Amino acid sequence: MQSDSEGANSGDNKDNKEKWVSHYTDAGGLQGILSGQTGPSIRATDSRFLNDASEIIYIYESLEERIQAYEIPAESLELASRGNPGTFNLQAPEDQAARRNHLITQMKKDGLLPKRPDKIYLACFSKEADLLSQWRAYAHGRQGYSLQFDRDAFLPPPGPAPAPDLYSLTPDPPGRDWRWRMKDVDYQHPEVIQQRFDSWLSSLLLLPGHHYGVPMPVQDKVLMQGLAPHRLAEIAENVKNPAFKDENEVRLIVTRAKQNTYLGASWADPVTEGQKGFVSDLLYREGRHSLIPFRLVTFEPHGLRQITVGPGSHQKLAVDALRERLNETPFDHVEVVKSKVPFRSDW
Repeated sequence: MQSDSEGANSGDNKDNKEKWVSHYTDAGGLQGILSGQTGPSIRATDSRFLNDASEIIYIYESLEERIQAYEIPAESLELASRGNPGTFNLQAPEDQAARRNHLITQMKKDGLLPKRPDKIYLACFSKEADLLSQWRAYAHGRQGYSLQFDRDAFLPPPGPAPAPDLYSLTPDPPGRDWRWRMKDVDYQHPEVIQQRFDSWLSSLLLLPGHHYGVPMPVQDKVLMQGLAPHRLAEIAENVKNPAFKDENEVRLIVTRAKQNTYLGASWADPVTEGQKGFVSDLLYREGRHSLIPFRLVTFEPHGLRQITVGPGSHQKLAVDALRERLNETPFDHVEVVKSKVPFRSDW
């Protein structure tokens, strides 16, 4: 069945390793993943409770104050003036102030202020299947395991947009409650994150409807309702300080779908319990300082390709036990390999 090869991504699977992402855990986590209450599944944790959530929180802190203090760059003003000759004086400070106030009013009306618009649920992976820092972080001094998944193992196939009209405000069909995406973490300094935030804000402030309370055209209203929360979430959800770059992290990101479509957004077909991509009801686990909210995201067994058994004083015994666990189950195709990282008892 499984080989006794040493080192992750070995043998016939070598050509596929670029498509794999690895999730590190201990024996308890491994058992929970293989035998989840909604089927094989992984935890996607509320991003507020992650150890490294500072970048996500940073985007949403004092959002209204940041909008009020923002000034549209001169080059953006010049480009917008060319596209809208004679409609308004973009250079006037009072016009920019009016636009900022109108944007804040509209975002409050749409429920985008004062709180963050979406809860973001994250499951963390690495492009590296056998990394010393990850064994230290996630094995907690016990036997560790690294699970290699296909990159799309948790993503349901996309479905058609719910309405042919690009700017239609239409309720999502039943069952299409979630958005799923797998994204590489972008390791950037706070200054770069600020630049992206400024670009997002500038694009919203330059929408024609933010001029002295003039009613916003439906096209721009839909763009704002769609782009405001989702673009901001995209900026926040996959950035991390460069100090963590060696993790080579990939994130499964799960957020609630909105009741509108924009820019030809694609939607997944309804997903039911047991199917790939199914998202459970809200659950809680015990944390060091509080209860931690999470949701389970289901995967199909064939999406798990390999398990790397981490370094340890009883690694061979751990390999044998894992093979027995997988035998004659939907996971009996999974290859089991041993970590190449040498074991040290003083970890």
